[in-house]
This record gives sequence, structure tokens and C-alpha cells, in this order.
Amino acid sequence: MGYRSTLLALLASAAMAACGGGDIATGALSGNDKQSSNTAPSSPAASSPTPSVIASKLELADAQGAALSTPTLSQTETRYLKVTAQNSQPYKRVEVSLDSTALAVVTPSSRLTDEKGVALFTIAPASTSSNGAIKVTAKVDTDGAQVTNTLDLQVVPASTPPVTAAKLEFVDAQGLALTTPNLSQTDARYLKITAQNSQVSKRVEISLDNALAVVTPTAKLTSENGVALFTIAPASASANGAVRVTVKVDTDGAQITKTLDLQVIPAAQTPVVASKLELIDAQGKVLSNPGLSQTEPRSLKVTAQNSQAFKRVEISLDNALAVVTPSSKLTDEFGVALFTITPASIASNGVVKATARVNTDAAQVTNAMDLQVTPGKVSLTGLSATPMSVQLGQAITVGVNAQIDGVAAPQNSVSVAFSSSCGTATPDVVRVDGTGKASTVIQTQAAGACTVQANTTGLSAPLLAGYAVTPLPTPSAFGLKFVKADPQIIYMKDSVGPRTSLLTFKVFDYNGTGVAGQRVSFGFLNSKAVDFCGIAGNPVGSTGSNGEVSVRVCSGVQPSTVQVRATVDGSTISADSNLLTVQSGLPSQRFFDLGAAQLNFYVGAGFTDRFSGLTVPITVFAADRQGNPVPDGTPVIFVAEGGQINSNGQSSCIISAGRCSVDLIGQDYRPLGSRITGGDPRPGRVTVLAMADGEEHFIDKNDNNVYDEGVDEFEDLGRPFLDKDEDGIFTASYKNLQTDTLDGDASYAMVGEAEGTKDCPNNTNRGLSVANTCNATWNGSGVRADGRFYTPTKVRRAIVMVFSGGEIAYPNSSTVPLTSACGHSADSRSYDSTIPSNKRTALINCARNEMKVQLADRNGNPLPADAALKVAVRQTSSTGTCTASLGGSGTVVGNSTEPTLHQILLKDCSGGEFVDLSATVKAKTTTFTIAVP
Repeated sequence: MGYRSTLLALLASAAMAACGGGDIATGALSGNDKQSSNTAPSSPAASSPTPSVIASKLELADAQGAALSTPTLSQTETRYLKVTAQNSQPYKRVEVSLDSTALAVVTPSSRLTDEKGVALFTIAPASTSSNGAIKVTAKVDTDGAQVTNTLDLQVVPASTPPVTAAKLEFVDAQGLALTTPNLSQTDARYLKITAQNSQVSKRVEISLDNALAVVTPTAKLTSENGVALFTIAPASASANGAVRVTVKVDTDGAQITKTLDLQVIPAAQTPVVASKLELIDAQGKVLSNPGLSQTEPRSLKVTAQNSQAFKRVEISLDNALAVVTPSSKLTDEFGVALFTITPASIASNGVVKATARVNTDAAQVTNAMDLQVTPGKVSLTGLSATPMSVQLGQAITVGVNAQIDGVAAPQNSVSVAFSSSCGTATPDVVRVDGTGKASTVIQTQAAGACTVQANTTGLSAPLLAGYAVTPLPTPSAFGLKFVKADPQIIYMKDSVGPRTSLLTFKVFDYNGTGVAGQRVSFGFLNSKAVDFCGIAGNPVGSTGSNGEVSVRVCSGVQPSTVQVRATVDGSTISADSNLLTVQSGLPSQRFFDLGAAQLNFYVGAGFTDRFSGLTVPITVFAADRQGNPVPDGTPVIFVAEGGQINSNGQSSCIISAGRCSVDLIGQDYRPLGSRITGGDPRPGRVTVLAMADGEEHFIDKNDNNVYDEGVDEFEDLGRPFLDKDEDGIFTASYKNLQTDTLDGDASYAMVGEAEGTKDCPNNTNRGLSVANTCNATWNGSGVRADGRFYTPTKVRRAIVMVFSGGEIAYPNSSTVPLTSACGHSADSRSYDSTIPSNKRTALINCARNEMKVQLADRNGNPLPADAALKVAVRQTSSTGTCTASLGGSGTVVGNSTEPTLHQILLKDCSGGEFVDLSATVKAKTTTFTIAVP
């Protein structure tokens, strides 16, 4: 468009120049000028002067708008038809037509003159072969009538480029054409195809008339230079003869075929050098005498056919007179493989055949050789023992030299057997080393004048040597060490845990060897809370054969760390024990705890739906007054107001690692609520009580870790009870709220010394004892001042579990209808009048950006802890954007024994939308709906 605008501007400027300075014709034109002829209708005579008329024009112009004097259409340059309306009238319709559309094309066929009265049309030859004259006719609608102009033009065809023929050439790796059409076995050769006129991306297919050669690939496209290269090579080294190459090239016109005959030359035949098997010495010299030496190294040298490298060679022998290593290997880069061959033993005697099998390119080649094996004569010299004199228990080194035929025996060729009158040789049979020497070590086991002998096959008598062994001095104690305490933790006398430990010490000499028969005495360093299990004073013991001696320690009536000192009699050699600890063992009330994995689970009771069979683990944690775990094996008993307590078929568990668990199974009995004043009226609330023998907590004012009567203060406990109605007071009998049937709290008597008739003080144990059953006396473990043992109490802890219903209970009423602001779901039948109003489902807060809802089941209890919560918005218009999400409590109800509070966060609400808060329990969903204000 930019080019066209520029051209029109140039033509308009030319037209204005013509109007200002050109010749003005008077009257109608009657003749034809060089450019065009025109015919105008005659005008009627007028009384007024006739205005001058500028005739319309039809011209051939170039790309710059200049009129061309030669009326020739170019195949390469742009040409235009320029039509100027009569008197340069603007916006007049101009139609252009050709008398032959086969020679030229004009676009467009019609248009309006511009503001200068000019219209331009593009004209071009119809094809590169167009040739001849063509007449152009332009019809211009003027104010008066239609004016016609014509113009004759010559269409000249394009010059035809010369055709470059396709070529098939045989070239070398440098791309040079080869005059000799011979295919080489060693040099790379190519077929070079040049497409007609070097046409690009033309398909070339190539084929051969026989299998003497191979061409790759079989087809490809020409490159940007119009060339395609194909690799051609003989099919094998023996290929011999002529092969014809045929090439087919797809051109713009048709497929062109070229052929070329090539001669395939076979490879020159290489003479075959046979494989060889030879016996050589250590210097690689080939031996003419095929005899195996007992003393000098020999090898089998295998040379592969034509010295082929990396060929597999296997060696075998026809009998066991000799040994060859390895049994197979590859030839090296020179085609050679070496194998070591030796007589199997000094006594080997006879002929052995060695066979070598070589895998060559053609087939497996076999070579064989017979070898003579001659026995050798063995002798031993220089038997020595070092040192010549040792103390009993020490070792000596023994060595001997071996010769074969008077020459030092090769490594591993001779085996020597050693023995001694005063000890054991390790090893007792030794092969000679690289120097022909065999050595071993003898551990002495007896004292006196001793001999050692060396022997081998072929000797008439063993070789002998002597040495001396002196006896050990009488053993003496050099040191004493503590070995172990088993077990490392014991418990006080009245505990269920182990109450004795065995402490072991060891007396040893300066070699670290235990010394037997040593008397050792024992005494305590830091504890009066233990004794030597009834032995008065310091007990004495004697070490056994391993130098060890043990003493037993028994716990007393208070916890403590224990150290025992052991002393070797008649010396200052001593050692102290460690690791032993005495723990109290009994659980303390303050350190007795109870927890549940889920406080509220789906069981139901009273006014709710019901579901039986779910279980929740309840775990007791027990420690003594120092916070140490009580002994494994401490039993804990459980009682429950409802459901079933079960731990492998029992209602108790055994402490392990400071804890143990039972399962509470959701089933009948389901509590019905208490009618008593102060009791909880809600059904489905289950109290579980755990108890164990233990001690009352006390304040150890003098830090001696035992209770001192009259000095230490304690928290008294009375009889434990199961507080079913959760009022903290033992009530022997009351009626339940739903059926008005009898019920009551249950109490559990202790041994007489643990109970009394005293008032139970108001301390941390509030609600854990029946009133007036305390004894104002500390109960626990240990011994009183008068020697009597204290009586343990029952430590106890209770937990409330909730048998939750599976549905949201609606409030009985709503202050406004559901369709009004803050209206919500309601059902007058939802809650029984006995359920406290503050324990029911309720809308606590209602605003456009936030809501708070208290959720409860129909008993006024929380929904199950794992109930899934979800919030959604129901829009009241198609353009609503209100969204809701759960804050704080998250997407589950959570652990609780009371109704739970849930926050709903609102965003972009305009009012009138409905918020649905849903709870799903066991695939059952209930929804509480609130209207957004």
C-alpha cells in the first residue's frame, strides 16, 4: 500500500503540472495522436461561449508513473495503465478490458478516478510464454457521457534459460571425478548425482543390477546445490566383476534416468601363516628339547594363524603329570598367548600331551606337543628355631631351605611338614616361597628340652633341630576390673520389678589373663539402701579359672545409686562398680496419667442414632516419684461406666516402658444421664477409671528420697470411685434421667491399712476419693520407724469418653425464618427439654464476613472427633461471588468432650446467600444452613 500511495502521489503531481502548463484543446478532437484515440459525443450549439475541454487519456506507465513511448509489456518490470478522465474529473468510474485475456492480465477491471481524476491499473503478461499484440479499451463515465480510449500493446515472451542436464559421476573421498570406473577394496568411493539445472530437494533413487557391490542409502533428496552423494563399496573382499548403477532423478518436468558401469576388483590374497605351539624358557627362547624342568620356569607359546590378535586360545593336557595356567586366554596384539606349565609334583614322571585350540577368523585351529616330565630329587637344609629359648606360652619361628636337584626349589614347588614335641605348628604344612624357604610358627604348650622336625616327600628321614621352653612363674594378681552388673536396674523390696543384681569383677595378671584362686572382699561405698542379700559385713569370694568372682546385691526400702568396691586380699588392688541403680518402682499419684487417642467417637446413646463396634485406645502412663518409669510388669486395672474395656480379652494391661493401653469398645451399656442435682444429665458420657498399686505423693523436705513420718507432708487418698455423673462426689444411688431407673457411682475398697474414716483434704486429688475414707497416714513403699512396712495405696486417674451421635442436631427454633438475615435450620423436635440449652447446636455469631456455630448432637455432646466438616455457599443470583471457608478448628470436629465451636469466614457476600455447614460421619451427611445477613 505504501508503494501504491507513493505512485499515485507522483501521478497526481504530474497531472497538476499538465493542467497548469499544457496545451488546451478547443472544440472536439478529430484526429488520433501517438498515445490514444478518443471519441466524444457532439455537443449542441449554445448561445454562450463553449468552455475548453481537456480530453481523457489512456497511457502505459512504468513503476515511477512515467509514460512509456514503447508500448511493450515487460516480463520482468512492473507496468501500469494510467487513465486520466476528461477535464481530470474525480471519482468517475473507469472500466478496462482486453481483447485477449490469454496474453495479458489487468487488475482491477474497474475503479474510480482519484481526486486528481486519475485511475491506475496493473497490467502484466499472462505467462512467461505470452507473445503477441493486445488491445486495451478504457471506458470513462464523464459528466456528459461515456468516453472510450484504446491502446495497442505488444506482449513479449520471457527469454528461455539454457537447460543444464543431470549428471551421474564416480568420485573419490575428495569429491574428484574418477576416470577409471574401478571399485576399490580399500579407498572410499561415492556416486555423485547432480540434478537437472541443479534443482534442490529432488528425489534421487539408486539401484544396482547385481550383488557385487553395496550402495547406501538407496534414496535421498538433492542438497541446496542440487547434489546427492551415495556411498558405494564392494560387497565383500572376494567380490569380482562388473556392476551397473542406475539412477532416477525426479525433475520439474519428468523423471530422468542415468546409468554407469563399474568394475569391482577383489582384494589381494594374503598368504596364510599357520598357527604354532612352542615350548620356551624364561627368556622366551624356543627350546628344541621338549622337557619340563623341575627348577626352571617353562611356558607354552601359542601363535595364532597370521598372528591374529585377541583370539581365544584354550590349552588342555591329556593327564595329570603337569599343570598349565591359565587354561584359556586371548592372544595379545601380536597374536601370541603365553601359558605357564610345570610338573604337577616333584615325583611326576612320564609324557604329557599339550593341545592348543585357537579360534581364528575362519575356524578353530588345533596344535599339539608331547612333553617329557622328569622327577626331581628334593633335599632340606638349614632347619632353625628362633629364638632358641622361650617361656611357656610364647611362640618360636621355624624355617628350612628346600632344594631340587641341588637348586633352590621354585615357589610353591615343595611342601614341607612341621611338627614339634612341645607345641603346635601353625600351619603345619607349608609351601616354599620364592627363595625356596618354608616357614611356620610353633606355639609352645609344654616346658623342657624340645625338638622341631621338617619333612617332605622323598626324604629318607626328617630334618631335626632343638630349642628350650622354660616354665612360667607362679601367677600373681596384677589388676582388678569391674565386668558387669546384671541387671543394671533393680527396684525396692515391695516393687514388682527385679530386686537383686549380680556384680562381677575380674582379677588378671600382667598379660591380661585371668588369675584363679584369688580371694576378693566386697564393701559398699555410698549406699545404706541395699545389702549383700542377708550376708553381714563384707563378703569374700575366690576367683574361678577365668579370674572372675561375683557378689549379689539386694535392694532395700529406698531408691539409690549403688557402688561396690572389690579388693584383692593382702594387696591394695581394688576396683569400684558402676551402672547399678535402685529405683522406687511404685507409681506415684502425681505421676499417674490417663489419655485417649479420641475422646469423642461414633457410638451414640439416648436421643441419637447408634453404631456399635468402633474402638478407641486408652493409655495409662506411670512413673515413680522421681519421674522414672515404673518396672515392666506393673499391672493396671480399668473399670468403665459403659461400653467394654478389652486388652487381649482382659480389662487390665501390663506396664512396658512406662505405659500400657486398653481398648474402649463402643457398645451397650450406653449411659442415660443423671437426674441428681449437680450431675450431668446428658446421655452417652462414659467415665473410665484406671488404678494401680502405688504411693501417695509427698514433699521430701530433707531430700533423703524416703518418706519421714512427722517431717514430710503428703496428699492423702481415700477409697477410689467411678464418678459416673461427673459431679466429683461419690453418690451411691441415683436415678437416670431418661428411664428413671436406678443407677449409682461405684467404689473400690482397698486393704484396711490404706483406708480410714478421716476427711479427705482438698488437694490435687479432688474428686478421686470417696468422702471420709482417708486415713491421715502416708501410704506407699518403704519401712516405718518401728520396722513395719508401709501399705501401698491405689493410685488412680479417670477420663470422660463421649459416645457421640452421627448427626448435627438443629436448634429447636430460630428467632427469624431461614429466608431472613441470620435465619438458620431449626427443628422443634430436635432437643429434649432435659438437654441443657448451652450444650445445644447454636448460631453464636452472624455477620456478612464471619459466622460462628456451636455444633452438638441431640444429646448435647460433641460430634465424633473425626467427623468431616465442609462449608459451601448457595448463591441467590447468577452473578454471585460469595465464598466461604472454615477457620480455626479446620475440617474435622476434633477431640472434645463438649460441643465444639466452628468459625466460618465469608468473602465478597452481598447478603441473602445461604451458607451450608455439613458434617459427614460414616458416609452420612447432615447440614446446618444459615442465611447471610
